[in-house]
Amino acid sequence: MGERNSLTGFAPVGLFMKVLGVEIFSSTCVKLEGENPFPWDVTIKYKGLKVIRSAGKTEVIFANNKSVIVTTLEPTIVSL
Repeated sequence: MGERNSLTGFAPVGLFMKVLGVEIFSSTCVKLEGENPFPWDVTIKYKGLKVIRSAGKTEVIFANNKSVIVTTLEPTIVSL
């Protein structure tokens, strides 16, 4: 219930990531599960890793610009 578009007005990041179905282990390893429940794309950046979670797919882009597209809803670990 904080200020709009401010991190302090946001739900706890861990809870948000769990709802989103993303668990980051390191900058080269991420677990994806389910689908994006939000009507907009969500982009997460972590130490050169970029995860773009859309309605029907997730794109994982590593720091070396290699990318992987995941379309399955099953739990999937993506690593470099």
